[in-house]
Amino acid sequence: MDTAGPCEMTTHLTRVTFPVAVVLLLLAACSHPATDAEMTAVNKAFVDCVWTSTTQLDDGKSDPVSVAYGIEASCGVQSDQAMKILLQGARTAASVVAGREMWEDNELKVVVDAILIYRKSRSQRASPTSPAVTNPAGPGADAELRGDYATALRLWRPLADQGNPDAQLRVGYLYDGGYGVPKDYAEAARWYRKAADQGNSGAQAMLGYMYSDGHGVPKDYTEAARWYRKAADRGVATAQAMLGLLYEDGHGVSQDYAEATRWYRKAADQGNASAQFYLGDLYLSGHGVSRDYAEAARWYRKAADQGNASAQSMLGLLYEDGHGVSQDYAEATRWFLKAADQGRADVRYFLGGNYFLGHGVPKDYVQAYMWWNLAAIGGDNDAAHDRDLAAHGRDLVALSMTPGQIAEAQQRTAAWQKAHAGQ
Repeated sequence: MDTAGPCEMTTHLTRVTFPVAVVLLLLAACSHPATDAEMTAVNKAFVDCVWTSTTQLDDGKSDPVSVAYGIEASCGVQSDQAMKILLQGARTAASVVAGREMWEDNELKVVVDAILIYRKSRSQRASPTSPAVTNPAGPGADAELRGDYATALRLWRPLADQGNPDAQLRVGYLYDGGYGVPKDYAEAARWYRKAADQGNSGAQAMLGYMYSDGHGVPKDYTEAARWYRKAADRGVATAQAMLGLLYEDGHGVSQDYAEATRWYRKAADQGNASAQFYLGDLYLSGHGVSRDYAEAARWYRKAADQGNASAQSMLGLLYEDGHGVSQDYAEATRWFLKAADQGRADVRYFLGGNYFLGHGVPKDYVQAYMWWNLAAIGGDNDAAHDRDLAAHGRDLVALSMTPGQIAEAQQRTAAWQKAHAGQ
């Protein structure tokens, strides 16, 4: 139900022209005012940081996505300060519009959007699915596939003791996951090494994973890269994706975006969803390849169609902003919902804005409150600042809701949390 409230004038403006990420800025006109001097000073500090730092980027590019990817460490604090000041509000609707124009003229809104989603992308990047743990073959395969891990271990163990590398890999996997035995990373790594030393590519990839995460062995990216490379050279897509990630981040190898791209592409061409997502990231940032939003969207879509939640989130953002695809709020919302159903917290912020504005979905204050409330509750990987933004939106949309609507939104929040517990 669309209930008019004290911010009717401002919300009318947002409905017509304003991007979703500026919603909270507009809502803030109804909140505690910030002086024009405060807004100007903090925006100038951020602008100065952006352009100073941008000149130091390797590729010399100064568009907002380069800024977000290249200078997050330098300007993250300033962006937080700028957003907080803007969220404190302006004294009149006219000064909100003036602030919005200053924000957009300097591309700050896009920068902060990109930084927000980039933080989430990096903090929630899932490692590629562990290799060589599906479709086992041999005497313990049937038992393992039906979930009878104790029987599987009983059948695999004698072969593993006799030196069979496939059986050693399977035993390592059972200890790695705690299937039929207490979880024991050290024992898993021991069995993976036995198989890897015999040239088993799946075990080589798994041993690389153990070194990368420090499971059962000391964390050692150099050793992880060594084992990933052995498996990657033999065509294991997951190892290729992980080796690409090490090159992108400069862990255990010298940072090399071109080399990262090469390995990602090898894995992506084999259908590895994580590599497809990582490749989309590189096309978005212009690292190792020429920046190409359409190509980023193409690779994100491939991964998203396979259920990769990070790719679904990023594809939704491209549709939200019209980068590489025609702007389509309905499509953005569809992908955000898919990602949210898999536990992605970052998209809740954008869903709240879309339901508030009626972008791609019927305008619904109850749903807007629910999504912003879920974003405000957040999770372990959510920055306090991001939760604050969502809480501000939730509390301000509540000004235009009846007590019954607020109660319903809170009930929906609880129901959603219950349905998605454990994600």
